[in-house]
Amino acid sequence: MADRPSHPLARLVDPEGLDRHQSGTTLARRLWGLELREARDNLGWTGAEAVQRGAVSSTTVLSRLEQGKLRAKVTTSVAEALVRAYGVDEVTAVSWRSQAAAIENERSRPGGEVAVVDGDFSASPAFEDILRLERRASEIISFAGVFVPGRVQTRQYSRVVMERACDGRPELLVRVPERLRQRHQRQELLEWGTALHYSMIIDEHVLTTPIPGEAPMLEQLLELQKLARSREWIHLRVLPRSQWAHELPKAMTMSLFRFPAEQAESGEAAAPPAILYLEGSSPEVSRLYTDQARVDQHDANLNMLSNLSLDAEDSLGFIQEQVSRFEAKLRGGAAVRHGCTGAGLSRYAGHSPVLDPAGGGAGLGLGGMTRVPAGHVAGGVLSQHGEAGEEAGDVVAGTDVAPVPTQRVP
Repeated sequence: MADRPSHPLARLVDPEGLDRHQSGTTLARRLWGLELREARDNLGWTGAEAVQRGAVSSTTVLSRLEQGKLRAKVTTSVAEALVRAYGVDEVTAVSWRSQAAAIENERSRPGGEVAVVDGDFSASPAFEDILRLERRASEIISFAGVFVPGRVQTRQYSRVVMERACDGRPELLVRVPERLRQRHQRQELLEWGTALHYSMIIDEHVLTTPIPGEAPMLEQLLELQKLARSREWIHLRVLPRSQWAHELPKAMTMSLFRFPAEQAESGEAAAPPAILYLEGSSPEVSRLYTDQARVDQHDANLNMLSNLSLDAEDSLGFIQEQVSRFEAKLRGGAAVRHGCTGAGLSRYAGHSPVLDPAGGGAGLGLGGMTRVPAGHVAGGVLSQHGEAGEEAGDVVAGTDVAPVPTQRVP
């Protein structure tokens, strides 16, 4: 995937209450590693050329740093050598030194035990971090249970959603223009064609409720149609709400970032671990995670939601029904501010021709994802609602993602 200039931002982490996992990395290391890889690629250097210019001692060390491996020794001295070798500007140099110091402090527990950081930002992830992950990803898989995914929102839809989330607070409303600019910047990634595959599962309620009004909603539906039909790297599925009886979403808005295979120390190509992004109703309650157990749980959940969704053709058919409905409302002058199409009014609602959850079959999901056997995840979900809705809060009541408790910097 082509690179774009980065705007690094120093991150501070809290050494208290850190989560352990088995992925052999931490969020802080992964994010800094992505910056290092971007800087090297922007120079057009191979790993060997970076070593020759004194960045690090060997290509193995460089690979570990760029992949965020725990085995990579990270110190401010390492950061200084990279700053000199890559000739970065002072803003980037300060950021790299700060990140290296924070990573070094992760190894602060008694007995040398590694304290793994997972989602422990003093606030929300920086926009630059999200954009960096999206630039590097080979595939993004999302579930949207509240709004149309931001990556495919029209400008009018985005503006209404953002302004309503501000609840009339002037200090938040003043930030809307900048957030709109950032969202447009993220949407440019989908113009890059086959470099990135974007798969989205959208709950039917999102498509039937005219949150921004009938005209903006119609514009948004037509945009979804256009994207799904004209760009083969964008994959759209609609999840009938009735399928929640078989599998509850673990979060109301979530994305999984997958990355292309890289050369491993063994000499074989291996894909880096995926990263999970749980997006709240505002940036302040959004979090990134590298914890492998958490990532795997949400990965399986996304696979099952894909299994239960309408296929590509029927998903577009469902959207066309809503287009016709909103066109009729606008022609007739009738205003519908709330509510959604009843299940009986659509030939698609409550119908999943893709996979019967009781049948135990398997197939291909969104964007070529391998489907898990039906029932593999669904069994017992409703009886264990507290666990299944850990991040979603009271999903039956339709609440948004519950924020991970903010870790405060001392």
